Amino acid sequence: MNRVNYIGVDIRSLKPCIDEYLSKNSHVEGKFINSCLSDFYKLINIESAPILCVFPFNLIGNLNECKSQIHNYYTHGFDVVISQFNTTDKAKEIRLDYYKKCEISNIFLNKTDEGDVFRGLDFESKSYTKRFIIESCTNVGFKHIDSYESELISIHYFSKRAVDE
Repeated sequence: MNRVNYIGVDIRSLKPCIDEYLSKNSHVEGKFINSCLSDFYKLINIESAPILCVFPFNLIGNLNECKSQIHNYYTHGFDVVISQFNTTDKAKEIRLDYYKKCEISNIFLNKTDEGDVFRGLDFESKSYTKRFIIESCTNVGFKHIDSYESELISIHYFSKRAVDE
């Protein structure tokens, strides 16, 4: 995608990988921020250009304070795409099998009004219901633009700009 600036954020240092990717793809402009996702918007110079924040597969389910994070992104004018595990029986079955293969000790599922929470020894990963994700985003002011769902995944796009227009 030409004329798009990418900002990558990861708590791990991925600079060598990012530098190599950018050098091989001269049509892409980007930078990398080594930070906790919950703080990255404080570290960038937010310009008038629109910013789309993509929470890749199930990242939102590993953040603390999901609702406050959503509020922060709305406040800073970002559009948001949330990609996560769905809360179907098939998705739960596949997740449980995967976590067991990862040898997560004492893994169990706790169902809540917000969604599914897998817990184990020093481990927690959530997947939220469609209702919870949509309500959490629209309650702060986002407009729900589009979504895709399958047995395994759920993807939702929210925009602040669509509300402002």
